[in-house]
Amino acid sequence: MRWMMGTTGGVMVWLGVALSAAPGGHLRYAEMTDPQVNTVLQKAAKVPDLGDRLQLVTEPFLGTPYILGNMGEGPNGDGRDTDPRYNVLSTDCTTFVEHALAFALSQDVAAAKTRLDAIRYTKGVVGYGTRRHWPDAQWVPGLIAEGYAVEATASVAGPKGRVETTSVTITPETFQASAHAAGMALTPQEIPNGTFTIPYIPLDELVSHQARLETGLIINIVKAPKDGLLVRISHQGLVVRKGGKVFVRNATSVGPKAVVDEPLAAFVARQKAAKSWPTVGFHFMKPTLPPQG
Repeated sequence: MRWMMGTTGGVMVWLGVALSAAPGGHLRYAEMTDPQVNTVLQKAAKVPDLGDRLQLVTEPFLGTPYILGNMGEGPNGDGRDTDPRYNVLSTDCTTFVEHALAFALSQDVAAAKTRLDAIRYTKGVVGYGTRRHWPDAQWVPGLIAEGYAVEATASVAGPKGRVETTSVTITPETFQASAHAAGMALTPQEIPNGTFTIPYIPLDELVSHQARLETGLIINIVKAPKDGLLVRISHQGLVVRKGGKVFVRNATSVGPKAVVDEPLAAFVARQKAAKSWPTVGFHFMKPTLPPQG
């Protein structure tokens, strides 16, 4: 998503971030042939729990370079974004999560490419105008509506936890007056129109809920309103667990500028350091098996 702002506006604190070619010195996807990727996906498909499968299939992404907006509709699209539709050579925070879902739900590269289109585009119709550009308005509600995830923020907060909400209103008029208009070649008909609400757990409360953070949860960073920006979600990643500890596996635009495993406490501390665009909390989605057909 080309609109995303990846910097926190504060001092970057990278405590214990795991950055390597891949766990155990294994190959990254960028270094694999398609048959080698197929082997990884077929092994992962035998793991019954989807969260554990997501952790397994994303390990070969560790160390993959971050490039904002690294995907588009390829050379056969309408020309508005000719970046590839499938890309394991680089990633941004959203395309990392999208590949993770596609790989966890597929047993070979061909199937993963088809699944990736279904995840990235409304009802799988490939086009710049049907891509889920807007996280609050399209990506989150679209994946939930099409069966790829369920809302999980309240479950993470628990019965005694606090969940707040934030909203953003998008219209063709507010889009034209926004910072997005210069970099997004959308027609008025392709712009979401309405008010879109996202629940979140307040920034200071997430660490106290980490016992309920399941492996494979999608974590979305929720920001305060900012003039010129029509989004509240600015960054995405996956929850993983290693050695009994919680990490956020994410493609970061700061520090290592790659896919890393960041300890939860360090990840939250980095969000607290945000100054130019403050973080207010975290939204969660739980990936699910979509309907067949």
